[in-house]
Amino acid sequence: MWNDFLTAWIIPGLGIAVLMFCLLSYFFPYGERFKDMVQKIDLQVVKLEVSVLTLFVLVGLAMTLSVFYKEKEDLKTLKEHVQKDENIIERLRDNDITVDALLEGVTSDSEMPKVGEVNCYFWTDNSKHNCTVSESSNALALALHFEQIDPAVTMESVAIEEKYDASSQRPHRGWSISYYRPFRPKVTLTAQTLK
Repeated sequence: MWNDFLTAWIIPGLGIAVLMFCLLSYFFPYGERFKDMVQKIDLQVVKLEVSVLTLFVLVGLAMTLSVFYKEKEDLKTLKEHVQKDENIIERLRDNDITVDALLEGVTSDSEMPKVGEVNCYFWTDNSKHNCTVSESSNALALALHFEQIDPAVTMESVAIEEKYDASSQRPHRGWSISYYRPFRPKVTLTAQTLK
């Protein structure tokens, strides 16, 4: 926080003050002594003689322009945050989701359809899509896996049906739910009497 305040306000403010000092030195008497003063810079490779006023102008410009460096760093950080947010949005846009489906009327393991003996479908925008079925951690449920689902989607219908086998003693069974929103789960709360 203090570092941001320093680089955004104090250093550029001092730079502007130094530049104003240099500008005003041409109009006020205190500047007379700075106009003729020379600063000698003796590096091994380069020897320079620079007016003190010019040196002050360069220092003032450097201090004032430091705000642009800070802004560049802030923009770089902002760009990184936006990129991360875009990645998150992209992942959310095409989500895979797995839900446990309890099947009405199935109360025991023997009544449970086998994973390889069922088909799963869902409909969005009047088009039919497949979903995969696997075993659930709940013995009386099947895990339905939907791929690349938009979080805003409402599935018009989700259906599971047993593959028809004429030799089977069981009737051809199926289960379905209408208007399912996988990213907006609906829960049923149990009523209770409060004191």
